[in-house]
Amino acid sequence: MRDGIRDDRGAPCVQCGTPMTRVTTTHGAQDMYRCKPCHREVSADQYHYAVGVAYRAHATSLTAHDLGERLGIKASVIRVWGSRGLIHKRGRTNEGVMLYDVSDAQLRRDVVDTPTTQAG
Repeated sequence: MRDGIRDDRGAPCVQCGTPMTRVTTTHGAQDMYRCKPCHREVSADQYHYAVGVAYRAHATSLTAHDLGERLGIKASVIRVWGSRGLIHKRGRTNEGVMLYDVSDAQLRRDVVDTPTTQAG
């Protein structure tokens, strides 16, 4: 039996969706991530960047900075909306940074961006 020898599986591959496997180089100095089905290899930095992008794209709560980048508005606007109760706050990160509800912020942005028409 191969007790203790297991693949270190990571996030899904951006091309095919199969979980990538962490591979340590022969020198042990740098990790690579490899997708077995499509043979895609990425560096650890590329892998962590892709995981961050995927997280921001699918998260239900984000920091003002990340939410601002996702919605294309300033982080300060997100914080003002939160302080005025226009969007819900969803706790804090481990570092103590406030999290805001993504769907509330999207709705608020759409309301602000929608031009008002007046009957005339």
